[in-house]
Amino acid sequence: MKILVSACLMGDNCKYNGGNNLEEAVLTFTQGHEVIKVCPEVEGGLPTPRIPCEIVEGVVTNKNGESKDREFRAGAGKCAELASVQEVDLAILQSRSPSCGVKQIYDGTFSGTLIPGNGVFAGLLKEKNISVVDVEDLVKGKTKPRIVDEEIAFIPYYPLEAVTLPWYQDKTLVKQVDNKEELYTCEKLERMYTYLRDRGDLWYITWKGRIVGDISLQDNGEIAIVVAPAYQNRHIGRRCIAELLRVAKEKGMEQVYANVYAFNEQSRKMFLAEGFEQVGEEELRYTILKD
Repeated sequence: MKILVSACLMGDNCKYNGGNNLEEAVLTFTQGHEVIKVCPEVEGGLPTPRIPCEIVEGVVTNKNGESKDREFRAGAGKCAELASVQEVDLAILQSRSPSCGVKQIYDGTFSGTLIPGNGVFAGLLKEKNISVVDVEDLVKGKTKPRIVDEEIAFIPYYPLEAVTLPWYQDKTLVKQVDNKEELYTCEKLERMYTYLRDRGDLWYITWKGRIVGDISLQDNGEIAIVVAPAYQNRHIGRRCIAELLRVAKEKGMEQVYANVYAFNEQSRKMFLAEGFEQVGEEELRYTILKD
């Protein structure tokens, strides 16, 4: 698997203050995989050390009030193009950075105040549907990323409606999920994801670096999985279920279950192929054996 990583996390002294953010958890997670290190700010021509920057009303500006937007966007563009050319499977990025922040950035007042948002580089990767992980999710998140195999990984949920909403506006998929014909709105999708996240673990499924579905394991043992219509029939679901069974075993669960509507023969066959047993018209259960 090819993993793109913010260079500072690998120990490169490219932070604004001349230091690094070396993170042992990243070194461990990427061991045995091809790692591509990038620093968009350096690639954009900025020196190290440099005056700290934040995004101020959409423009990257340093603490002295000077615009560094051109350099930031040039470097982000170079690194995003590299990610595309190299066909990276996953990107692990430094938290809160005006370049690499995945979920939060500083608000532009240089007061340490955080707001929801993306760094310039992280935003470009998301636009390209390249899977990104906030390093803090890897280090101390409740739900951690997992590499399933050379093609598939799980990355912790973050809002990404531009990618996920079209799945839930497919009539066939919505019928499989809800047995209804009402297509999802952004608000309904957010409610569903919030419900799943608050009651267990919720990941996106990535395949060859692209986000192609979601999968969850609730604390009560319920499994739910959705693979986007364009990526079905590639045996992605089976590999993901097998990985989720390993997660359940690590958690000490004794059983897991899935609710599948009777007409959804494709999903039913997938769970049965992974060893689940039909225990009701719409319920399938799997008993986890201890070592």
